[in-house]
Amino acid sequence: MPESTAYTHHQISAALNRAVEDISDAASLPEEGTIDALNLLVNAAIHYLEHPDDGLAQVVEAGYDATPDEVIGWISS
Repeated sequence: MPESTAYTHHQISAALNRAVEDISDAASLPEEGTIDALNLLVNAAIHYLEHPDDGLAQVVEAGYDATPDEVIGWISS
């Protein structure tokens, strides 16, 4: 098992966002739906690191100009 390493908020965010971009490009994913879901995953992961007791509603409230139902609607479309 590799040695434990600490990463900054910026490093974690950059790595997750790069992964989304690389996956999106490789698979030619549509912006609406799949990419929305991957971006929400990134935002939730970062938010949960800083606020482990929050839920998805707090993630959306902190990072989107939309309601949780609207954001989930983007993913479900």
